[in-house]
Amino acid sequence: MRSSRRAVILPLAQAPLPPVAEIRVARVLAPHPRSAAGSKAKAAFTLRLDAERHLKLRLACAVTGRSAQQLVTEALDSLLGAMPELESMADRAPRQHAKR
Repeated sequence: MRSSRRAVILPLAQAPLPPVAEIRVARVLAPHPRSAAGSKAKAAFTLRLDAERHLKLRLACAVTGRSAQQLVTEALDSLLGAMPELESMADRAPRQHAKR
């Protein structure tokens, strides 16, 4: 069944865009190396963000030259590192094997 929707092309505004604040990057961190194939199983989940957080995350990606996954993983690692009790809990938790 074909969709009856059509693309609508809107004209660009004729007014000049407002000036954008200059963004300076003190340093760009090297991206975390990818894991070697077969080294560890991966799990995926969906992260839902409000529009403002999503915009700021995309801007952070552009400014640092890193992916959203790298930034979110680093932030999560920092949070988990501040909770030392999780390490012993994780050691006692049963491990699930990756299914393929």
